[in-house]
Amino acid sequence: MNTEIKSTPEKQILSLNFGIGVVKGIETLNEGVEYYVVEYGNANSKNYFPVSGNRNIRFLSTEKEFRKNIDKLKQKKIKKEFQTKKERQDFFSSVLSDSRLENVVTTILEINSLSKLLPIEKDKLNKLINFLEIEASAVCKIDSDASKILISDLLANK
Repeated sequence: MNTEIKSTPEKQILSLNFGIGVVKGIETLNEGVEYYVVEYGNANSKNYFPVSGNRNIRFLSTEKEFRKNIDKLKQKKIKKEFQTKKERQDFFSSVLSDSRLENVVTTILEINSLSKLLPIEKDKLNKLINFLEIEASAVCKIDSDASKILISDLLANK
């Protein structure tokens, strides 16, 4: 295995599965594929994410971008309807696969339009909301309690 670590500015990166981490470099692994080397919390936790084609991670938004997108949570719910049970299952199996801010906001609005969420569907909605709360705390420089209030107030149209 050929590995080469390139330096990169230490930018914060956001993952639906791991939260906020710091890019420590770019490493070239198998067959020349480049990966971000991302550390979480302490230096003992490290993950590798492909540099290109990966929608599970993204760099943190600016505060302006973030506020512009989360203001959409005040909108009316986006009506989401399914023709079959399988179509609904497919939708929920993919909701955590795209961490782009505009996608997360749209997906929350779509899920909020549904009635009678199953426990697993509620869990996925809560994970998406928590994802926004984590980013709100980082980009707006507020504590986690204030970020929860910010997002819940938007969802309640306050």
